[in-house]
Amino acid sequence: MMKEAAGIISISLVVGLLVVGLAPRRGSKTEVSMVSSTCPERFERSVGSRPVISLGLVANRDMVEMKLAFSVMLEADPRAWLSEAGSWVYEGDLGEGVTGLIPIDLWLEQAAARGSRASPQRTKASVNNTDYDAYVYDFRDVSGAEPCMAVFALLFRDGNLSKAFWGYADFFVERSSTVESLKMESGDASELYAANPKGKERSIEELPAKALFTLGGLLEDEEVFVSMALKGHLVPAARSWLWTCRADVDGLTEETWILSAL
Repeated sequence: MMKEAAGIISISLVVGLLVVGLAPRRGSKTEVSMVSSTCPERFERSVGSRPVISLGLVANRDMVEMKLAFSVMLEADPRAWLSEAGSWVYEGDLGEGVTGLIPIDLWLEQAAARGSRASPQRTKASVNNTDYDAYVYDFRDVSGAEPCMAVFALLFRDGNLSKAFWGYADFFVERSSTVESLKMESGDASELYAANPKGKERSIEELPAKALFTLGGLLEDEEVFVSMALKGHLVPAARSWLWTCRADVDGLTEETWILSAL
């Protein structure tokens, strides 16, 4: 049975059919595994272009509840975030509670003041055929109702910060104009959200405010599929994008995956 919860979704797109934090397939010891994904190498920004981003997951055991939280982020210059000129950020420093990056540390302060979880989710990322260790900070629980830049991804190579992304707990930026359709399937249940809904289809405006879907009563080997089509000519220009999905199983954060495109 599929239910909606307060919105949670973050999207990450960078180059190629890229997957971050790709979990093992069936037979894995993890609670949930990614079994399929699609993402364009780059967005074709022309009228009539409909790039598709999709994600297929499978439950590796019976579950009372699984929440899928999505986010979308665009690449930024981490040098502009440094709290001290001439300093840098190293992977080994993240466990000290601050990052040395102003926007993330400000959110960490707010999260701490509200007693909210602020630990980054560690995963793997592949951007333009280069592999990274990735840390995703998601502050949607303390960001309030209005959309704001409250999700971050730090990508490291050899322990050094190499790339930084920031964005929204949403399916895509400006989703009311950029998202053509989004379909969520779980078992025998499915829901379709469309820019121009027909029949039983729902409007894009009815998507969860913070891109969070809650699925109840999943059985072992049950599959979940999410597919989103975008209006290519309305996708804003950016150096690169990330689209992320985080799975929380029975109250515990289990896995985070990242797709990337230009």
